[in-house]
Amino acid sequence: MAFVGTGGAKLLLFGEHAVVHGYPALGMGIPGLIEVSWEPGEAELRAEAPMDYAPMVQAAFKEAHAELLALGYALPPASGALNARGDIVPGSGFGSSGALCAALARSAAAAAAGSAAVPLAALWKAAHRAERLFHGRPSGVDTGLALLGGRRLIVPGQTFPPGAQELPALGAFVVYGAVPRNSSCAANVAAIGRAMARGDEAVGRTIAELGAIAGEAGALFAEGRGAPALGTLANRASSLLLSLGLGTPELERMLAAGKAAGALGGKLSGGGGGGAFWLACAERVDAEFV
Repeated sequence: MAFVGTGGAKLLLFGEHAVVHGYPALGMGIPGLIEVSWEPGEAELRAEAPMDYAPMVQAAFKEAHAELLALGYALPPASGALNARGDIVPGSGFGSSGALCAALARSAAAAAAGSAAVPLAALWKAAHRAERLFHGRPSGVDTGLALLGGRRLIVPGQTFPPGAQELPALGAFVVYGAVPRNSSCAANVAAIGRAMARGDEAVGRTIAELGAIAGEAGALFAEGRGAPALGTLANRASSLLLSLGLGTPELERMLAAGKAAGALGGKLSGGGGGGAFWLACAERVDAEFV
């Protein structure tokens, strides 16, 4: 019998890097899915995945499986056949690793003996443990959005998983895309982490302000203040992220072209150094033109 799990793509709107240091982040689920099928068996675990990702998929599954065992769930051994497939481009900034880890956790949880449903907190912990193989110090936002979808204000706390407040729709349209990366998300997170650890005051102030903007964005959604306010916050956050060296010339050209075409504001999304970006528009016709 095969056990199937899925995880969705995400777009991080605000709070990247800040959430790693305890500040809020705001993101949303977007179209895109990774599906994992696990068929336990007596043979050693064998993974199939696109390109050369099979060894990482196999290792990440074992981490998710081990976490669920540690939480007290009865599972078959981590053996047999594992197949991962999906349509989220790796390295694009749309949460491919988070979606994969969510799918791995769900596929393992589906086999939990005597359990009709494994609660979200356990799934999130299992996915988070698996994602450490990809990002070293993940915030938990990507795996949370992959599991939950929708619009969420993620608020870290003293324990894991963080809070995940669902937000209403906003009267705005978002255009998103991606450009090639010149540095990895993990490397950028690590570089800012080192700056924070050595007490770099300028970086610390910037991270705090990015976290404050994410909190403001949460209030903006809750109050339904619309596209102009969203664009203004995006531009503020964009300037701060550029000051941390996270932009690229190609990404900045894309944002500038979008604003020239009618977007009210925009910024990179996620780890930076290329990858995902988004632009806020007031009307569908504006978004289509952008």
